[in-house]
Amino acid sequence: MSHVLSMVEVDFGQICLLDKRRKSHVHAHAETHVLLHVDGAEHEYSVDDQPVRLSRDQAVLVNPQVLHGNVVLGGGPSILLMLYLDAEWLRGRDLRHWEAGRPFLQPRIRLDAQMRHHVDAIALSMRSPGDANVVAQIDQWCRELVDAVLAAQHRPASLRFGGFHRSNDFRIQRALALTQDTLDEPMAIEQLAVQVGLSRARFFDLFRACTGLTPARYYNMLRLDLARHRLTAHCASSIASISRECGFGAQSHFSNFFTGQLGITPSEFRRASQSGRVLKGSH
Repeated sequence: MSHVLSMVEVDFGQICLLDKRRKSHVHAHAETHVLLHVDGAEHEYSVDDQPVRLSRDQAVLVNPQVLHGNVVLGGGPSILLMLYLDAEWLRGRDLRHWEAGRPFLQPRIRLDAQMRHHVDAIALSMRSPGDANVVAQIDQWCRELVDAVLAAQHRPASLRFGGFHRSNDFRIQRALALTQDTLDEPMAIEQLAVQVGLSRARFFDLFRACTGLTPARYYNMLRLDLARHRLTAHCASSIASISRECGFGAQSHFSNFFTGQLGITPSEFRRASQSGRVLKGSH
C-alpha cells in the first residue's frame, strides 16, 4: 500500500509527499497536476495515451481533465512529490503558452539543476517537523518551481497535448452543470442526454469532444477531487458521509474507488492531512 508521508495545503493548491508502492488506475483531476521524483524506483506513466518516464531528471506534467496513471512501477518503492495546482492561480501567472485553460504543452519536462534543488529542498522540509516559517518556505519554493517549469516549455511543431482545441457546446456545458449538481446521485448517460436534448450516441460523442473524457470518467474526476478536498484536515465530515456526498451507496465501494484511483486509502489520506501543515492566504 502507498502512504502519504506529508501534506501541505496552500492557497494555490495541495502539496503531497508520497511513498509510492502501488500503481494508480487511470484517472483525471480538475486541477493541474505535477509529478516529481524524489527517491527510489522510477516509474512509467501514461498521460493522454503518451508514455512518460518519471525520473530524477524528468517531471510528468498533467493538464486538467487529462487521463493519466501508472503503466509500470519500478523495482521497488519510491518517494514522489505531487503538486495539485489550482487553475485560477495558474491563470494569474505569467503564462506565455496558455491555451484553453491548459498550461502544459508537453506531458514531460527536463529538470535543470535549480529545479532539482527546489524539489529536493521541498521534499526534505516536508519529511521533518516544521513551524510556520518552514511551511512558508515550502510555499515559496513551490511557486518558484512551478514558474520555472512554465517558463521552460517549448512548443513542438505539431503537438496537440492535453485536449487543445476542444469543442465547446452549450448543451454539454449544461450537462457539466448537471453532473456537479447530481454528484451524490449520479445520473445515467441516457438521463443526461435527455436533459440536454441529445440522443445517447450524439451526447456521448459531443461530451468527449468537449471534455476529453467520457461522462463516467468525468463523474469519477469530480468524485475524486471532492473526496480529496473533503478528506483534508479542515473538514469534520466522517468518511461515511463523504462517501454519500460522492454518490456511493456503500463506504466500502468508496474506499475501493479512492484507493484504486490514488493508491491510498481514504483514512490514510485523512491521517496525512491531519498530521500535515496547512498554510492559507500566503502571497
